[in-house]
Amino acid sequence: MEFFYVLLITLVIYYVGDFWRAHRSKQPWAVKKLNPMGAQLADRAETVPVDYEEDVYEEEVSYPSSVRERKEQHTQRREAEAASKNQRNEEIFRAYESILRESLAATHSLDFNTLYDYVPLPISSVPADLVQAALPPIVESFRQSKIRELLSRFYPGHDQRQIDADEEQSYLYHHAVVSWEAAEQSRIASLQLHKAEFDRQLSEAVAHNESVHQKRDRLSHNYLAGDEFVVAAYAKKILEASPYPKWLSRKIKTVYANASKQLIVDFDLPRVEVVPHSGDFRFVKSSDKIASRNRKQKDIDDDYTRLISAIALKALYEVFESDRGSLIEVCCFNGYLDTIDRSTGIKVRPCLISTRVTKEKFQQIDLAHVDARLCVRNLGSHVSGSASDLQAVKPIIEFNMKDRRFVEQGDLSFLTSAQNLMDLNPYEFEKLIVKLFQDMGLDAKLTQSSRDGGVDCVAYDLRPIIGGKVVIQAKRYRHTVGVSAVRDLYGTMRHEGANKGILVTTSGYGPDAFNFAKDKPIELIDGGGLLHYLQEVGVNARIVMPME
Repeated sequence: MEFFYVLLITLVIYYVGDFWRAHRSKQPWAVKKLNPMGAQLADRAETVPVDYEEDVYEEEVSYPSSVRERKEQHTQRREAEAASKNQRNEEIFRAYESILRESLAATHSLDFNTLYDYVPLPISSVPADLVQAALPPIVESFRQSKIRELLSRFYPGHDQRQIDADEEQSYLYHHAVVSWEAAEQSRIASLQLHKAEFDRQLSEAVAHNESVHQKRDRLSHNYLAGDEFVVAAYAKKILEASPYPKWLSRKIKTVYANASKQLIVDFDLPRVEVVPHSGDFRFVKSSDKIASRNRKQKDIDDDYTRLISAIALKALYEVFESDRGSLIEVCCFNGYLDTIDRSTGIKVRPCLISTRVTKEKFQQIDLAHVDARLCVRNLGSHVSGSASDLQAVKPIIEFNMKDRRFVEQGDLSFLTSAQNLMDLNPYEFEKLIVKLFQDMGLDAKLTQSSRDGGVDCVAYDLRPIIGGKVVIQAKRYRHTVGVSAVRDLYGTMRHEGANKGILVTTSGYGPDAFNFAKDKPIELIDGGGLLHYLQEVGVNARIVMPME
């Protein structure tokens, strides 16, 4: 019954309020209740401007009612789609054209202090309830009040009541003291645990920061000392951090030879498909399709050659520009393509571009105003004539990227049962070189020992057309081979009428040697290459340089 009265009172209040609102809006209350939608339209009419046209309102809220309008919107969408495809192609071409230009405008350096991060030292924040101990209980606070004790004297049995009160107060005080002592022991234990945890975190943070400091110093010191692994890793980090369009994926490997101050970069090139194969997209109404024009294969090859040439120049520029320790005098760039041969279905990895240049010569080039294709050809590079047909070129320097080329004295981790080439006597070294080229398919004959401790032999490549006489000289050196040795080899070639000359050394070559050998039928094989070729014919060897 009470619920019924509450409901009745609520309805009365609602309708009285509704009647009052209708009275204020000067609209009959019955009409407003019977036609609520009309009230909403009336409210809307009050907000519509006087010069508002009804047909405009219908256009804004209604969909195209005619077939013609729907066709026009469909055509506009398809034309916009074709324009988007053309814009996409333009963005790709602009990105490729700006690859080298953006690299010239950027700063290429690696701060070793950014490779490892310090961690902030923890700050001690002990909770307030653990810092300050609670006050111990006071015996006076458990005693009976003076007034109550005084009034108790006027009632019989005061003495017994006093004894009972004293016992109760003593019990309560003792219980409070025990509880306080337990809480204090728990607080001290928690405080010690908190302090021990803080000390542990602080010790770990200090040890981590000290390790970071040592790593940074060690990296910087090893880099300036020309450590082969650190210099190669430094260059790789620079090349990996270089800006490229997001659709150009890349993998990079680097090897550095301290003896010749030469860095070799093995770069995985993007596929030919990254160059647009179609262009001039347009919408054809009659077929309701987006048509395009297939680009000529020659134009695609030219664009791809320009792209990989720009990538090679970009990598060379960044290597030399980031060489803060002046450790790299020569850089060789080999660009490979991981793909599938469409004629066999087998995975292949052809080299499409290979170039080698000295820092001195490269810094004389104004890369801001060069044609990438002409520039790499002027450097004596080997560039594929048809990348779409996977026409490979011979890398200028080819080696096993996984093997270290030299073993420093004292680095016992690399000493194995393999023969050290520096321990061979001249006769044994001569026999090894002759056997190497015989196993490689040449008809090699030993001639005589040269005055500088090397070995000379004449070999014949028996293949028709491309074969001929080959002069081979080997230098069992521990120091860098200079240009004079290359000149002597070239003179011997001309004297012998040889088609080709090969110079092999256990160390490395200087930049002048590479410059002299350029554009001449001379191949320079350093210690790393010698170990690689020996391994290819089944000879396990190493190079351990003797103490100075």
